[in-house]
Amino acid sequence: MTSHHTIESDVLFPSLSQLLDTLSAKKVLLVKGTHSFNALGLQAQIDNNLSHIEFTYFDGIPENPELKKVTDGVKLVQNTQPDAIIALGGGSILDTAKLINFLSDQEDDIVHCIKHNSGTPQTRPLIAIPTTSGTGSEATHFAVVYIDKTKYSVAHPSILPQYALLIPELTHTMSPELTAVTGADAFSQAIESYWNVHSTEESTTYATKAIQLILNSLPDAVSTGSPESRKAMCQASNLAGKAINITKTTAAHALSYPITAHHGIRHGQAVAFLLPHFLLLNDSITEETNNDSRGVSYVKSRLQNLYSLLNASNAEEAKINLIHFFKRVGLKTSFNETTITSKDLPLISAGCNPDRLGNNPKKVSKTDIQKILEEIEF
Repeated sequence: MTSHHTIESDVLFPSLSQLLDTLSAKKVLLVKGTHSFNALGLQAQIDNNLSHIEFTYFDGIPENPELKKVTDGVKLVQNTQPDAIIALGGGSILDTAKLINFLSDQEDDIVHCIKHNSGTPQTRPLIAIPTTSGTGSEATHFAVVYIDKTKYSVAHPSILPQYALLIPELTHTMSPELTAVTGADAFSQAIESYWNVHSTEESTTYATKAIQLILNSLPDAVSTGSPESRKAMCQASNLAGKAINITKTTAAHALSYPITAHHGIRHGQAVAFLLPHFLLLNDSITEETNNDSRGVSYVKSRLQNLYSLLNASNAEEAKINLIHFFKRVGLKTSFNETTITSKDLPLISAGCNPDRLGNNPKKVSKTDIQKILEEIEF
């Protein structure tokens, strides 16, 4: 795995300038979002603090990363040959930058590398600076890209950014809605990592802390956006990212992707629909439906610990608590609040990601998926 360093600071400068000096970077590609970059006046800060560095800027990245933007970014890297790449923005910006960095020096065709998770190690430094608190992309060795509405997750050790700068101040421009949907993504990542068949002691430590921080901080981050809650959510998102960097995600994420791809529903909102229902499904695990090599008793014990973290004594209570929590932060919990109808369910079901399903503690059948989709009230 690529070496990874997390740097926490209250302000962007001088942390970034010191890091670039350490890397002896004179030419930098900055992959950036638009809203937070402009709202925080970052261009002026860069001009004042990094005038000795030659910057090339790359933006216009959609909410869900697309192949064309990755391809355009790769061409830009090949033309400008930067010493380092900075990714400054939300999860889509970070994922796009990670793929640009990884794919820019590959001999194989870009689409081939994406579809086959193939490529040679990349050594160009990538500095990830999140401006949202939810994806944890700054801490993972995989990145998402959509090709013709089909989602691909590319995983390779070299995709992991060498550096992550956590600056809570940069998340202060997030709207309440964006705070809620990105927070729900981090929450789902942490919970899915917790019950994951690949969970370890290390991933469990990260996931547990993330769950606790989000429960205590997300409502305040949405309602008041206080500096304390923003800092806690920044830490929680990073911890959830570290957790899924070990385990990856499970069924709720697997089924969320076609909801986003076909209905334009934000990723965090999509997983919020699904997570409570998969929690209850996992509670019904049997020897025949067990996916975890550590056995059914182990899984049931893990789930019981998770219910306690969610201030519940059993799965039904935990499901109710999750739904209430999502409602509290302004998220939708049923399809009748969206454009999704019963006619759309077969297409959503067909788009479920099989790799992520394999990480779920309970085997998930097509019937299970159909039942869950129907249970999310219309």
